[in-house]
Amino acid sequence: MGFMRKVLGIVAGQLTISFVICLSASASYVPGSYEGFGGFCASLGCFLTCIFVYLFSLIALFCSRNLRHSFPANYLVLTIFTVSLALMLAGLCA
Repeated sequence: MGFMRKVLGIVAGQLTISFVICLSASASYVPGSYEGFGGFCASLGCFLTCIFVYLFSLIALFCSRNLRHSFPANYLVLTIFTVSLALMLAGLCA
């Protein structure tokens, strides 16, 4: 039961981070300009950087068993994974 609470807590945290980033990007986007957070997320440089960071963190989590099972490192990589995925989604929302 404790494991399920931990997993569902992590997933809830990931969804909250994604929702906040997407909401702030779509609320601050001005069509036709790259000003504000929405314009930053919609830029090609941000999108490409997020794709590479997303793939790197995903491969690191899949390939390294020690990384997956070490406490502070796996939370850090999951946070990086979540933020990069949220920024890609925010660029699409904007």
